[in-house]
Amino acid sequence: MSATIKAPAEEKIIKPGETITFDLPKVGLDGTNNARLKLAVFPNMDFMHRLDYLIRYPYGCIEQTTSAVFPQLALISLFKNDPAKQKEIDQNINAGIDRLRMFQLSDGGFSYWPGGNSASEWGSNYAGQFLIEARKKGYVVPDLMYDGIVRYLDRNKQGSKDPKYLMTRVNRCFVLALANKAPLGELNLLKQNHYNEMSNVQKWMLVAAYKLAGIEDQVKSLVTNISTTAEEYQEFGHTYGSQ
Repeated sequence: MSATIKAPAEEKIIKPGETITFDLPKVGLDGTNNARLKLAVFPNMDFMHRLDYLIRYPYGCIEQTTSAVFPQLALISLFKNDPAKQKEIDQNINAGIDRLRMFQLSDGGFSYWPGGNSASEWGSNYAGQFLIEARKKGYVVPDLMYDGIVRYLDRNKQGSKDPKYLMTRVNRCFVLALANKAPLGELNLLKQNHYNEMSNVQKWMLVAAYKLAGIEDQVKSLVTNISTTAEEYQEFGHTYGSQ
């Protein structure tokens, strides 16, 4: 039986051009001691703890399942020297893709819970974007599954005209643009009729969709006037989002 004795952690801020020194405490038997040095651009943030939290197995509703694996598409590049972590992330992403098949309906959309009988508009956008990004990174997304969600999003590109669905409409255009299926007619309608109603986030998604479609000249003049501040909001339905 053995036990690990942890010495107190010490934190110091390094200013430009400065040299700092750490005194390693003598804990345990000689030859069994070790120390760990963590470097962070921002102080007081335990990034590794937060990264580990994001590496989790997908479960739950469409939003929870997608949220569990979507960040891992980006995280895998941060663990190039950790084959075990990369393997775990790969397994989770593949499991997420497989689990999403349980949500997909005959029309290509995704229900909110497995086995549901109606598509979740935002859930379909969200899961669709994950599948598009996953395929771009080389993960196997079955053609039937991939083509189904892209066709669903394209058929429903206008969606509800209710103002509370504006985020969903703009986001759907952005997701289709990521799949090289930018709905130019819908983009033009949104830009012409609803641009002034859009939040900063929605405006960025709109101009990004135009950029992905290769016609950024139509919105280039707008970019300098869009703030990078996300306005405060909180939704328990529709987009399940917050600032």
